[in-house]
Amino acid sequence: MAYSEDLAERVREELAAAGIADIDEIKMYGGLAFMVRDKMCACIGGDDGEIVMMRVGKERYDELLQKSGALPSIMKDKPIKGYIDLGVEGQKDLSFWVETALKFNEELVNSN
Repeated sequence: MAYSEDLAERVREELAAAGIADIDEIKMYGGLAFMVRDKMCACIGGDDGEIVMMRVGKERYDELLQKSGALPSIMKDKPIKGYIDLGVEGQKDLSFWVETALKFNEELVNSN
């Protein structure tokens, strides 16, 4: 399974604009995962390589699913609470989603 290099570059640009320096890119789940402070923050992949999966946490999951273009991430036919997939419509607001995922990432890091 391939991933969109254009979409990966958009995520890179958003992370750079947010001032995040501690980023690793790892090929996983048939796509490309962006690890921030050793925690998965975003992943590019899907059947067509055009889906962005954002790690937003369980606390705001239901609220964030109401946003335009937000879809539940599905793995093994079950939604993964805390992860949201962004199709084309959701990717229009990629800055918001990266910011939201980074806030959750910071909460994860600070809880350890």
